[in-house]
Amino acid sequence: MKDPQASLAQIEQQRARLQAKAQRIKAKMKVVERKAAIRRKIILGDLIIAEARRLPQIAVLLKEKIADLDERDAAVFDGWSIDNEPNSD
Repeated sequence: MKDPQASLAQIEQQRARLQAKAQRIKAKMKVVERKAAIRRKIILGDLIIAEARRLPQIAVLLKEKIADLDERDAAVFDGWSIDNEPNSD
């Protein structure tokens, strides 16, 4: 018969390994989810820019929204316009 303490120690080691594995899997899932969210934002942005080229009222709305951004975010748009944005096709 196995020593109960040895059995318990073995089970606790297994549990620790499984918890570590679960954490690694969760971290990988989080990276996959984050990449998908970034990709959605890029695609959505491209669709909005395409529509803004087609519909002047959307271009105006985008300019207003960019003007409302905080200084750090707005700096990314310095010198940018819908007209000089390359097509993604």
